[in-house]
Amino acid sequence: MGLRATAEALFVHRNTLIYRINHINQLTNLDLNNINAVHALIDSFRIKKFLNQS
Repeated sequence: MGLRATAEALFVHRNTLIYRINHINQLTNLDLNNINAVHALIDSFRIKKFLNQS
């Protein structure tokens, strides 16, 4: 999925999506072009959500 389609799916402007991706990259120092890094980030959000439910 490209940037335009992703932005539309999230109901944000393409530039907003780029800004947010860059911000996440700066905060985490993860290479978001690396699928393993993306999966690790997604897993960390899932774990945080699970722990907050308890």
